[in-house]
Amino acid sequence: MKCAEFQPATAVPDTKVGDVTSGTCSARARSAERHHQVALTRALRVRVRSNFCFPLPCIGLEDLAGRGHQISAPLGSSADRPSTGWRLIWGEPSGRCLGLMIPQHFEKCEIDRRGQRLIEEMARRRLDFILLMDPCNYYYVTGFPIGVLKGTFGALISADGNVFWIGRKTDMSNVKALIEADWSGDRHEIGAEIADDQDPYAAVGEAIATIAPHGTRIGFELAKAVIPPRGMTQIAAALPGREVVNAAGLIEPMRAVKSEAELTYMRRSGQIAAEATRAALDGLLPGASEADLAANLIGHAIRAGAEPFSLEPFVCSGPRSALAHSTWTMAPLQSGTIINTELAPPVARYSAPLFRVSVIGPPGDDICRLHDASRAGLLAGLESIGPGMTCHDADAVVRATIDRLGYAGMFPVRAAYGVGINFAPDWSEENVASIRPGNQTPLEPGMCFHLVPALYQPGVGCACCSMTICITSDGVETLTPFEPELVVLHP
Repeated sequence: MKCAEFQPATAVPDTKVGDVTSGTCSARARSAERHHQVALTRALRVRVRSNFCFPLPCIGLEDLAGRGHQISAPLGSSADRPSTGWRLIWGEPSGRCLGLMIPQHFEKCEIDRRGQRLIEEMARRRLDFILLMDPCNYYYVTGFPIGVLKGTFGALISADGNVFWIGRKTDMSNVKALIEADWSGDRHEIGAEIADDQDPYAAVGEAIATIAPHGTRIGFELAKAVIPPRGMTQIAAALPGREVVNAAGLIEPMRAVKSEAELTYMRRSGQIAAEATRAALDGLLPGASEADLAANLIGHAIRAGAEPFSLEPFVCSGPRSALAHSTWTMAPLQSGTIINTELAPPVARYSAPLFRVSVIGPPGDDICRLHDASRAGLLAGLESIGPGMTCHDADAVVRATIDRLGYAGMFPVRAAYGVGINFAPDWSEENVASIRPGNQTPLEPGMCFHLVPALYQPGVGCACCSMTICITSDGVETLTPFEPELVVLHP
């Protein structure tokens, strides 16, 4: 099916979409061999499962070829599909290519800045150590991009910046690859490898006890469900003579304002979300089901460069879409009913979500009115939200518009939630930033949100005309280049 022609809304700011590139900053190695290995890693930013990589110009392809490596164009390249990067066919003479398996998405200087901010905050809170078990937080601080979901895993960081990785033994292969690849490998070491026949939380406590001496003050992330109460009790029992404190909310404020490198990944994610949504809707065949649409959406996103999703896309149709966060079944898509698609394709574990509403054939008046109200709330936000406003006031801008149109009772959610880093089981940064009633946090340039004026009408469905935005010095930048219109599909 083909999408109807769009009339772009004039109130929507121009979307700025840039190539995924980054600057360079020097990285010193302790030996020529290590320098060679680090340079290769930084030049290629190899990412398994996708040909979309993040090159940094440390050394040229000719240098690589001259060192015994075979360089080829990325998988899927063709005359009509331009190359997005290069892949390396292993040929390291020394055999030390393990580090190339872990992508490093940020420059050493940026990771160092984050680490220094953490050290300063730890000093302010009088912490000698902090255990980070939320993948979003240890990725932000260390650059380690793997979310270990099975078993216990985390980074114990000391007040002088040393990182001790503690976790299930089988997952430590990832840490060893990180140590090989990292510019600061001398600051990383394995604190403990936990065997499957050990009690994981008792083992974590025992490992910390061997690193943190008596009299130290140790912080734990207790706000998120990364350690169950029973586990925390076991850990604390293994740490007599140490002070165990709640360090929740220490990292999250640091993540609120995105760097230019982070925004580059988010812009690419938004571009993939828009491209995948258009392609999936255009590719629908008569008689297609919700599952067919979901498969098309996911497939197009992956081929465009999306990493494994932290949360599957939401695809739903008809009145059932009024059941929040419903997703696909084998039900066929019906003409004249709402079709919802929402996805957040990760790029370097950053994402810019997109929610769009479509309909096969002419939409009914009830669908048009519901979508128009959602769209009006979105446009009001894009027009008025900017730096210096509080999150409460920004929410009020969207909410007042929807209320004026008579849909306040169908708008049960906050106007926007924070987005950025995502690992399973979620793609939001709700715990970092949220545009909601009562939140007096001021908006700053570089903060990113998914603006979601989601309206739920029983018997009709859900309409949400969304946009991922970044706060700028004079308003917002839109990160998902897809027109905020009801998509009418021609059978």
